Amino acid sequence: MDLQAVDLVSCACCSTSSPCSTQVKSSLLRNHILTESPCTAQVDRSHIPESSMRIYSILSEQLQRVKQTIPAQQRRMADDLERRINSLFDALNCDTLSKSVLDQLNELTKAMEAHDREAALSIHVDLLTRGSQTDDIGLWMSSVKQLIMRL
Repeated sequence: MDLQAVDLVSCACCSTSSPCSTQVKSSLLRNHILTESPCTAQVDRSHIPESSMRIYSILSEQLQRVKQTIPAQQRRMADDLERRINSLFDALNCDTLSKSVLDQLNELTKAMEAHDREAALSIHVDLLTRGSQTDDIGLWMSSVKQLIMRL
C-alpha cells in the first residue's frame, strides 16, 4: 500500500473521513495497523463511547506517567508500549469490543486507579483467559500488563 492512497482515513464505524498525517500513515503502514477500512482512531479519539471513556482516560494517564518517568535508554520500550495500547484505543474508538471485555476493562482500570496491583493482575489474567475465547483480545494486553506492573 502506498502512502498517497491513504490521504483520508475512513472510519469503519461511522463512515466519516479525516486527514491523516504522513507520520501517522507511515507508522500505521509499518506496523500493519492500517487496513482497507481503517478507523479514525489512529487520528482522533472522538468516537469513543462515553461508557468506555473512563478506560481510555485511566490507561492514557498511566501511559503518560510511564513515558515521563522511563529512563532514556528504555525509550523504544515506551514507544512499543504506546503503539500496542493504541490498538486498544482504536478498538474502543470503533466500539468493537464485547460488553464482557469492556466490563472487565472497567474493573481493571478501577483497580489500577486504586493502585491495587494484585487485583488488576487478577482481572488481567481472567480477561486473558475468558477474553481469548473471543477475538477481542489483542497485542494490547501485554501493554496493559506492563502498565499494571509499573503502578
